[in-house]
Amino acid sequence: MAARAILTELLKEERFNETNFSEWRRKIGYVFHEDGLLPLLTSRPPDLPVINALQFVKDAYETWHNKNQSAMNIIFETMSDSFVKEYENFIWVKDIMESMKKKYDIPNEAQTIIRMRNIMCCLMDDHTIVSDHLREFKSFIRESERTGHSYDEVTQKTIFVLSISPSWETFMANLMAKDEPITVEEIAFSIKGKEQRKMTMDGSSSMVYMVKSH
Repeated sequence: MAARAILTELLKEERFNETNFSEWRRKIGYVFHEDGLLPLLTSRPPDLPVINALQFVKDAYETWHNKNQSAMNIIFETMSDSFVKEYENFIWVKDIMESMKKKYDIPNEAQTIIRMRNIMCCLMDDHTIVSDHLREFKSFIRESERTGHSYDEVTQKTIFVLSISPSWETFMANLMAKDEPITVEEIAFSIKGKEQRKMTMDGSSSMVYMVKSH
């Protein structure tokens, strides 16, 4: 179903990361609607049943708590890890969402500024592989486009080139010196090929060293 596809998308590429609250909340709403969890966003749990309460009252209480736990699992699974700790001590889904709304439901203008900052500060260090860096970079671009601020191909390429680790400076200079136009994806593909060749050479060197050592 559509909600399952949305959940998969959230888990893979669009986890909550502070700047995408409105879009994340909208997609979470689709998933909650399909799973019958929407009432949890507006209501607290029923009162704890007394010992001699009727069975259907006890069942209703247990059902509510099971749904609350399922909803909390969905929320935590679709958050970036750094945000889970902030909310892991909350008990009710309603309280989590209300707290997040107060903190992250900011005006569009502020969102645009934050998302532009994220793009400009999305830098690749020496320990990051280029495919992960490209995924993060494109995620920030998509978030910015949702607020109406788009970047043409030339601008994206310029920002992406500037975000590459300085250790790739010579390689990038040679790559960009070519006459034919090149896209962000092609730049990343070229670096990935270089990464793989380097890993292969490092692995071969290690094997030679091990043989000599014995």
